[in-house]
Amino acid sequence: MYLALKHSHMLLAILSISLFALRFIWRLQNSCLLKRRWARILPHAIDTLLLISAVTLLLQVPWYLQPWLWEKLVLITGYIGLGFVVMKFASSRRAQIGAFVAAMACVLGVVYLAHYKVPFLLG
Repeated sequence: MYLALKHSHMLLAILSISLFALRFIWRLQNSCLLKRRWARILPHAIDTLLLISAVTLLLQVPWYLQPWLWEKLVLITGYIGLGFVVMKFASSRRAQIGAFVAAMACVLGVVYLAHYKVPFLLG
């Protein structure tokens, strides 16, 4: 059960990040595809399932004793905030690209922490 949930969570994370990157490209191109109904709804549905799978995984481990999970949570919060900057608040192309690069740096940190479980700061 745990492994199936973990692999589902990883698949949802890959889908979420891929859709974010695709929507970023469309945003830079001012594409009308960004305004399609599915492009507005699907990322939220995937992110909701991703959150549910994350919480379910957390309930199976003593997460409060895991410093790497705390750092992962900080990076995920940063990723979400930077995603808002990219998709909603950045007015210039330079700001959009900068926020996107920073968001992807957060993703790399999350992947590192998920794989190695060695925190950067709290270890």
